Amino acid sequence: MSRRTSPTRSRCRARRGGGHLAQTGGTVVTIGNFDGVHRGHQDLLREVVASARTLGADATAVMFDPHPLRVVRPEAAPTLLTTVAWRERALRELGIEHVHVLKFTPGMADWSPETFAQRILVETLDAVRVTVGAGFRFGKGARGTTETLADFGAVHGFEVNPVPLTPQRSSTAVRRAIAGGRLHDVTEMLGRYHSVPVEITHSGRRTLQATPVYDLAMPPPGSYRAFLTGRSGRTEPAAVAVAPTRAGVTMTLKPGPEVEPVTLLNDRLVVHLIAQE
Repeated sequence: MSRRTSPTRSRCRARRGGGHLAQTGGTVVTIGNFDGVHRGHQDLLREVVASARTLGADATAVMFDPHPLRVVRPEAAPTLLTTVAWRERALRELGIEHVHVLKFTPGMADWSPETFAQRILVETLDAVRVTVGAGFRFGKGARGTTETLADFGAVHGFEVNPVPLTPQRSSTAVRRAIAGGRLHDVTEMLGRYHSVPVEITHSGRRTLQATPVYDLAMPPPGSYRAFLTGRSGRTEPAAVAVAPTRAGVTMTLKPGPEVEPVTLLNDRLVVHLIAQE
């Protein structure tokens, strides 16, 4: 059976580089939430980029916003490690040419695996290869597997490349390590420090009071070594105290003695957590 290539893009929200993706070489596609873009994700994404170059295709990623569990099982939805915008930037830095963010709705949650594959992989993305984690599930009730995806691809002209992933390198493992204050393990799994954008709410003589801008995973209350970055690109070491509040958490930032906290008051700071003190 011939492949359908007429694009149907109204159902997905394409970001930069979205446009008309169905080019002569088609696309090598990966699908997932990619929360944290940890080292396991990075290995898979490099495989996508390498495959796309070999096949003369576009390296393409599909993500979901909100996280599907927030729609189908809100009580089980995880606290996120990163924002969608941060993930998009990280994927592009790894060589992904096009990032599609699908608005995940109750209607999409009701799609069968065949409907998802037809509408997104065939009609919208003109996929020639789909590279996903070996445990990838999709479609209503998570009924679709890599095996059913391969069966569908055999009919519609794309191949499936399931990549083994290890539980030790997963977004869930990262969240557990953050919740346990094991920031060394977090850094090892992410390949970077866990970062939290903050809003400064008050400046004292030697400290700043801040709250996280987004509802991201946070370590338990305690004192941490960190460094701060701002819009100017400056990097400052800091001690950070995390404390609970009724609304969530507050962070007390104490930069090094050579920095006047008031000079950071209007900056867009990001706290990069290194280790618990």
